Amino acid sequence: MTSLSHYQNKPNNEEIRKIEYIRKNLSLDEIADSIRNGYVLSANFTEDNTTTVKQFQRTYENYAGASFIMLDLDNDVECGLGELISGLGIKPTIGYTTYSHQQEGKGNRYRLLYFFKEEIVNINLFKELYQKIVDINKLSISDNCGKNATQAVFGSHSECELINTNLIYSISHFQLENRNGHSNSIKKEEENNIEIESPIQVDYDKSYYDYQCELLLTELDEFVSDGYYDMKDSGDVRDMVRIFVKRAKQVYAYYDNRVLIDMFKGHYQLVS
Repeated sequence: MTSLSHYQNKPNNEEIRKIEYIRKNLSLDEIADSIRNGYVLSANFTEDNTTTVKQFQRTYENYAGASFIMLDLDNDVECGLGELISGLGIKPTIGYTTYSHQQEGKGNRYRLLYFFKEEIVNINLFKELYQKIVDINKLSISDNCGKNATQAVFGSHSECELINTNLIYSISHFQLENRNGHSNSIKKEEENNIEIESPIQVDYDKSYYDYQCELLLTELDEFVSDGYYDMKDSGDVRDMVRIFVKRAKQVYAYYDNRVLIDMFKGHYQLVS
């Protein structure tokens, strides 16, 4: 997907919250032009080319697939973009300098995009592909935001350095264990079927399941930090509670809603 709006500078939190996306079929040259013109790229959160997707709808629950993996390099390498790419074991399809590249107080800021012939619809596979690319290239990355399939990928400005290698990969090239089946975010109609079925009762290991819920809350923290959700906005908080409760019940179906809401309140120190 790509954003409907484009930005001469990196969008601020308020602008990020208002970004809308639509699914498009673009050539690599068109994608390169979109980056130079400041459009925002994203994984797909709809399966058609007409539905407009708002920022808050870009969740794991709505994830429909991704055609690329992104590596975000912030001050992680000292060499130029061309030298970096030429030395990589697996070269990106597109590499470019970001808005803040070599701005005051900042060093080299690069994004590397790896495009695939197939759509990556399995979130675990997405994460495994990301890690495999990092490991093969022997990169030490300080910010692994690219491992998050819901991460928005900001474009850049018209004067950015951009290299298009025209390389497109196949998932099978990486010989990973995960198959490209349905993701953790099961299609909505399948979710409905699962919710109707009675899950097998398992022993309730409270400490284990509560820990898993804390991990879910930590993932939500990233969305708050990135400006996708505002804890001062009651609507955003309601959306976060709904997402958390739904995902927590996928961990353990017998959680009481009140227990989960109290867990959410405790994590974010909410009094009501």
